[in-house]
Amino acid sequence: MTNERAVRDEPEPIDAEFEPKGKPKARASRAFAPPPLRSRSANRVELLIASCAAAAIGATMAIIVTNANSGASTGTLASELDTLRAGQNEIGARIGQ
Repeated sequence: MTNERAVRDEPEPIDAEFEPKGKPKARASRAFAPPPLRSRSANRVELLIASCAAAAIGATMAIIVTNANSGASTGTLASELDTLRAGQNEIGARIGQ
């Protein structure tokens, strides 16, 4: 049993053919466009270089953040370098005696 209203509301199919009018549009020249991107995977050397660079940047940021948050006037890294330099000078003085 079909509903009469459902049959009346259905649109009739359109039987038409389409033919483009005029000349086809010319495609734009790609002379000034960048080359298309290629998909490729990174090799082991590139991964190693990227990992080392990321580790160095992370270590540098950690040193900067810890020195900034230490509250010391010269920073913890600078004070450790000063201590090391004083120790080397003391050892050099002992050798000189």
